[in-house]
Amino acid sequence: MKRAQGVGLLVLVTLIWGTTFPSIKVATAYLTPGQIVAARFAVALLALSWFLRKATRLTWWHGLLTGFLAAISFLSLALGMKTTGSARSGFLIGLNVILVPLAMPFLGRKLTTGAIIGAVLAAAGMAALAWDASVLSFSPGDWWVILSAASFAAYILVMDRCVALHDSRAFTAAQISCVLAFALLFSAQQGDHWPALQGPWPWVIIYLGLVATAFAIWLQVKGQQVVTPVQAAIIYSLEPVFAAAFSALLLHERLRGQDLLGGALIVSGMIVCMLPQRSQG
Repeated sequence: MKRAQGVGLLVLVTLIWGTTFPSIKVATAYLTPGQIVAARFAVALLALSWFLRKATRLTWWHGLLTGFLAAISFLSLALGMKTTGSARSGFLIGLNVILVPLAMPFLGRKLTTGAIIGAVLAAAGMAALAWDASVLSFSPGDWWVILSAASFAAYILVMDRCVALHDSRAFTAAQISCVLAFALLFSAQQGDHWPALQGPWPWVIIYLGLVATAFAIWLQVKGQQVVTPVQAAIIYSLEPVFAAAFSALLLHERLRGQDLLGGALIVSGMIVCMLPQRSQG
């Protein structure tokens, strides 16, 4: 696969994930955070379970590692969104665009000039999107979303080391299985009681499971085979732009003029990062 194709896949992932913020907001009215994650990953596993026959012992080990990081990210995001607006959650989760480049030198990876400039532009875009002079303090929900961002940054870096070693569908299925196991344990520990299959939540979970989990994670596995971690993090910073757009469209959350500036900076950062550069070494 060429890098341009990988970039396209990851942009599609961010578009899909941008729709999850209003979707999860709807689901939180009926389900607990543990139930939301468990239900969506159960649906995803049903769609991909056939491919587990190709999973090796190494695939399961890497699936456990990445699944643990993904579970923390998904569960903390769901916890945060109980008290944080979906657009604000989308902005905060994009902090991984800062955390991934900061971690790269500690992993023995050099950063190109384009990657540094791109990350700075994307971070400035995130700041423009998230800035609200009337809300300068962080709520408990915000901190949960920040934990989600940190976990997702670690997930991107670990994925970079793992994806080339496995069949993409088997690795996706193994990873989803592990996230489901962690989510079920969390939900059981919380003593959650499942509601009746009424209202919109079953349809929201089906969408989250099939499109935003099974399909999106498989696209992510494929895309990160040819896209570097920093480039991936910058591409993923488009997610809050899509999240804000879908939140305004579906939940009628207010968008501000500065959102255009933030979106433009993020797109500029992605373009700069993708310009021909010397290898990261």
